[in-house]
Amino acid sequence: MAGFWRLALVLVMLLTAGSVRWWQEARVRAGALAARVTPFPLEDIPRVLGTWEGVDAELDPRIARATGAVDRLYRRYVDRATGVALEVIVLYGPPTDLFIHAPENCYPSAGYVQTGGPISRLIPSTTAAARGGEGGGEEPAPFRALVYSRGDGPSAERQEVYYAWRLGGRWALNLGTFKQVERVSGMYKIQVGRRVTTSEQVGTDLPSGGAALTRASTEAANPTERFLAELVPALLSRLKAPASLAAR
Repeated sequence: MAGFWRLALVLVMLLTAGSVRWWQEARVRAGALAARVTPFPLEDIPRVLGTWEGVDAELDPRIARATGAVDRLYRRYVDRATGVALEVIVLYGPPTDLFIHAPENCYPSAGYVQTGGPISRLIPSTTAAARGGEGGGEEPAPFRALVYSRGDGPSAERQEVYYAWRLGGRWALNLGTFKQVERVSGMYKIQVGRRVTTSEQVGTDLPSGGAALTRASTEAANPTERFLAELVPALLSRLKAPASLAAR
C-alpha cells in the first residue's frame, strides 16, 4: 500500500511540473505573438517636436532585417534654431530579438571605439510646457549616454549616443538575460545619435543621473537631451492613447 501512495505522489509531482512548464511555455508563446503587433505605428511619432523638424530616412534593409523589429522609425531631425542634426531610431519588436542590438555591441562591430561613458541621464517624461517649469509629472526616463570614436587626426569621427529600452510599461537600461526578457510581450528601443567635435561638451561630460530638465534649463541643455525631452513625452502620449486611436 505504501508503494501505491509513493507512486501516486510521484505522478502528482510530474503532472504539476508538466502543468507549470506548459503554462510557462504558453506565456512565452503568447508574449511572442503579441510582440508581432505594434501598439501604434511608429511613423505616427510627430515630425515636428518643439524646434526640431524630422525627415524620414531609409534604414539599410540588411540592418532592418537584423534588428528583428516588427516596426521601425529612422528619421533625421534638425533643430531650426541651432542647425544641430540628430539621427533617431525607434524600434519595436520581440525583446529576444532586440536586446542584443545595444550600441555597446553594434558600434564596435562598425569599427568604433568607446571613448566616453556609459553614464545614466534622466530625461523628463512630460514636456516643459506641461510641467510648467517645475518638474513633476511622470518619473523621468533613464537613458544611457556614450561616446564612440573612429579614425585619427582631422578626419576622425566622434559620435554621441543616447539610448534606452521600454518594456512592460517601464523604462530599463539593464535587460538581464535572454530568459528574463523572453516572457515580455514587446519592447521599444529608442536611440538618438549625433556627430560631435572633439572640443564639444557631450552627455558623458555631465554628472551621472542629473535632475530632469526644467523650462529654465532646457535652453542650455545638451542638444540630444533637449530633443529627447520632446520625443519621450510624444512616445508616451501615443502609448496612453485609447486603442482605437493608437491603432490608426
